[in-house]
Amino acid sequence: MSWWIGAAVSGLAALGCGLGNRRQNRRLSRLNQARATTVEELRDLQATVAAQMGAGSFQEAVKLSGAIACESPLTAPWSGQSCVAYSDTTTRLVEEEKTTVTTDSEGVQQETTSWERRDEVISREARRTDFALVQGEYQIPVRTEGADLEMEKVFSTTDHRNSLHGIRGREIGLRREETVLPAKGEVFIVASCSDASGQLQLEAHPGDGLFVVRLGSEDTYSRSLQRWTRIWLVASLVLSGLTAAFVVAALTSA
Repeated sequence: MSWWIGAAVSGLAALGCGLGNRRQNRRLSRLNQARATTVEELRDLQATVAAQMGAGSFQEAVKLSGAIACESPLTAPWSGQSCVAYSDTTTRLVEEEKTTVTTDSEGVQQETTSWERRDEVISREARRTDFALVQGEYQIPVRTEGADLEMEKVFSTTDHRNSLHGIRGREIGLRREETVLPAKGEVFIVASCSDASGQLQLEAHPGDGLFVVRLGSEDTYSRSLQRWTRIWLVASLVLSGLTAAFVVAALTSA
């Protein structure tokens, strides 16, 4: 029976890795399909489409880089950093006492006690605001709702303690972490550009399109997607092989 359990666990893990590989491949494909452009070009294209088909008719998947400009930035609660998005998480660090009973070949039982670590997220706050992407004298609003934002960790501290937690547990500390997307700096964006709202802006695709805001360049993001695509693929193949080995072992021992 244990062989079949191993096959089931590794099979599910292989399926999960396969889905991860598929998701990264889809992201990479949509990145490559998005048209590289500039804010100036988008404004000219929108004006042409609006003249021919009417305002609100322009929509295209695009990718471009520029500087963040935000008139009303957020203030991260712990670091005090000016940002367009932040995530503030407080986690309780807990150890629980676990008792394990083992039986040796002579039938003698032995009881061992150990402490197992687990984390409990007790609070999480996340906020974001819209900003503008600036290229020289041109800029375009970015509506961040629905965007996959790349955040950087700017604050992390642990308040160590030793107190009871439940019947057989103890709290060993509270960890507070904060990540932000700064309100200044260069970013790379893949988004849908549309004037459906009454103004030309970068926003989430109405379907299942790619909408990301990344620190750095397109090349950095593309290489990251390619790396994770390979990682998920290799993990899927290894786990599939392990699943097959478990199945063979189960059939052989039957």
